[in-house]
Amino acid sequence: MIEPNLPGLSVGKQCALLSISRSPFYFEPKGESEAWTCPAFVALLVLVHAALLSKATGLFQPGAEWRRRGL
Repeated sequence: MIEPNLPGLSVGKQCALLSISRSPFYFEPKGESEAWTCPAFVALLVLVHAALLSKATGLFQPGAEWRRRGL
């Protein structure tokens, strides 16, 4: 789509012709953090999600919920 070494047409001009910004051209994904693969972290996210869904109305107090569950 975009050729970085095209003579006479810079990356910026190519992006402008395609009506896109230059940032996606230079973006390099870092990959997943190790936290997302940690079983304890994932379990905590599941607990928080369940608590949020169970208390769809009213004030959610995560500290109280975690103490109730022994975390």
